Amino acid sequence: MHDVTVTSNAVDALKLLQECPDYDAVLCNVIMPETSGIDLFRALTRKQLEYAARVIFMTGGAFLPKMEAFLESVDQPVLRNPFKTDKLLQVREDFIQAAN
Repeated sequence: MHDVTVTSNAVDALKLLQECPDYDAVLCNVIMPETSGIDLFRALTRKQLEYAARVIFMTGGAFLPKMEAFLESVDQPVLRNPFKTDKLLQVREDFIQAAN
């Protein structure tokens, strides 16, 4: 069982991650209000590298070529919407096991 914390934007997510370092994984939409998931990932690589390694991206598939190129350039899992809950749970478990 895992606890889930939800934020609606990357700025709030970054603040939470700085205040509470106990998250196993960070599920992050590529496109979010104010700051993109890509920008959040880049901020994490600069400030909290251990969290950058825990990011799982989610996307609806409607993005610019530069976003697709970014996702292909990083070694993070990507869940493409729509996805089933089973897929999310499997990616999460694989991800957490690989981190341990």
